[in-house]
Amino acid sequence: MNPIVNAGSGDELPSAELNAIYGFDEPLEPIGRRTATHAQETEALADALRLYLEVGDLEAVAPLAGFLELYPDTAWRIPLLTNLGIIYR
Repeated sequence: MNPIVNAGSGDELPSAELNAIYGFDEPLEPIGRRTATHAQETEALADALRLYLEVGDLEAVAPLAGFLELYPDTAWRIPLLTNLGIIYR
């Protein structure tokens, strides 16, 4: 079963599960004001994370970068950029 539960319904991604499964050093918790499209953004983030995991290359972050390009004002931006910075250090 996919660890991302009801992402399309606007539920938050469970950060503890995401960190355990995706191996992020910092939790994925939305920060700041949530836009009217937050549920859509959450679903798109779940899709980007699935693609990232499928590729299996830690540095192949194109799905995550693409998400940030599509949703530049997302509440997910800061935690994603933080984790991308950790990947690239």
